[in-house]
Amino acid sequence: MSLTNYIDRQIINKNKGIYFKHYRWIMHVVLILMFSVVSLAECIDSSKDFTFVKVAKASLTIIPFLIFFYYYCLYLLPYCFKLQHYKKFWIQLTLLLLIFPAIDFYIQWNIKDSLPSLAKDFVGIGIPENIAKTYISFLSSFALLTAMLYFCELLEEISTVKETEQHNREHYMAALNRIKTQINPAFMSASLDGIIDLAEAGDNRAAEAVIQFSDVLRYRLYKSKNRLVAIEQEITQLQNLFRLQHNLSKQDCSCNLEIEGSIHEGRIVPLSLITLVEPLFNIKNTTENISLLMYLLIEQHEIQVAIELSASPSPALDLQFERIKKDLEQLTHEGINFTLEKDQNNYSLRTCIPTFKNSIA
Repeated sequence: MSLTNYIDRQIINKNKGIYFKHYRWIMHVVLILMFSVVSLAECIDSSKDFTFVKVAKASLTIIPFLIFFYYYCLYLLPYCFKLQHYKKFWIQLTLLLLIFPAIDFYIQWNIKDSLPSLAKDFVGIGIPENIAKTYISFLSSFALLTAMLYFCELLEEISTVKETEQHNREHYMAALNRIKTQINPAFMSASLDGIIDLAEAGDNRAAEAVIQFSDVLRYRLYKSKNRLVAIEQEITQLQNLFRLQHNLSKQDCSCNLEIEGSIHEGRIVPLSLITLVEPLFNIKNTTENISLLMYLLIEQHEIQVAIELSASPSPALDLQFERIKKDLEQLTHEGINFTLEKDQNNYSLRTCIPTFKNSIA
């Protein structure tokens, strides 16, 4: 199946029964009842004239219009107009508007003798005038019901917009929760392996590394559920993460964090700083001579971030930077200025993280 056919099929499936969804069929029931009552009132003078035969003949006068109208809204609109088959749509609509009023006039002309009230409409008026009258009445009813269909379209559009917004909101929240709660397996494995190596070597840093690792996990699992956290808390855990890497790193790995500016009482999206650097710690097990410097400039409304990384280039490393950008955009829920420059074994990343007053983002 070609892409065009697939799209057409999806549009057809979406448009099926669009005018009858969500209790809109009630409007059509009311429409048919209204036409039936008006037709009976025009064709039968009083309740004494109500017989089965007369009611049946009076009902014949609305059948042409109902057939035309539901062919229009069940076929012409969804299968021609909305699929952009405009030539086919307008040709068929024009022919139908010429044929069905004529059928309507023919039915009325043949039953008028048995329905005196209907016969009054033909008295003193020539056939051309009656035909014109029938066409005007038919087109007026068509215009009225087309307005009703337009109203249904508006309701469907509003419903579609709400469903789309709800879907986007759910998708965003799912992606956000994934970023916040899913700990990078490579980072966890490397950290645990490093702690085990320190413990087996009897290194005093093992206990400190366990506490730091626990703090990082606890912050991600609990504080990440908040919409905003204090800047001080985020930076404290970022420093904790760097201390953990210092304890676990080999001699050929250098990880440093520099902070300039005073930490004010603002707030920040949780993990927005940690997300920038945590994935980069995973490359130290596969690449030698790692050097990572993270520089933060804390300002009143944002935190300027610069990351300098010296490492052997690889597709996996490029993929990590792409993931960092994507996760950061989802965390902050806005477009950010994210610049990455690559020069042989050096990577330079520049971005800024928005900060907020109180708890309003």
